[in-house]
Amino acid sequence: MAIESLGEETYRWKNKFPLLAVCSEWRQVALRIVYRDAFVEGNLQYNMKIGPEAQKVDFSTNIDLITALGVSRHVRNLSICLEESRFIQPFVKEMPLLFAFENNKWNKVESLSLN
Repeated sequence: MAIESLGEETYRWKNKFPLLAVCSEWRQVALRIVYRDAFVEGNLQYNMKIGPEAQKVDFSTNIDLITALGVSRHVRNLSICLEESRFIQPFVKEMPLLFAFENNKWNKVESLSLN
């Protein structure tokens, strides 16, 4: 994947990954750094169909990994980038499943950025 195709939040987050690979001690410390920021970025996916089906709303996010690893307690900043109004309804529908509120606590989030 080319760097230009990554959203800004995705790119910054992926640059922190090497910290997790140094050793187990670094990994424990780095978890708080890597998962401090959670994000959702709306994207349009294109396919070979014609008409309204040619575009599908999709999301780039690290929240699914955060909930799978059970590290939502480390999240301090949440950024939701839905630059087009057509991203809002699919996001709202996906939100309960994505954030897995019944199994994850998001009470340490200190800032919310909506774009």
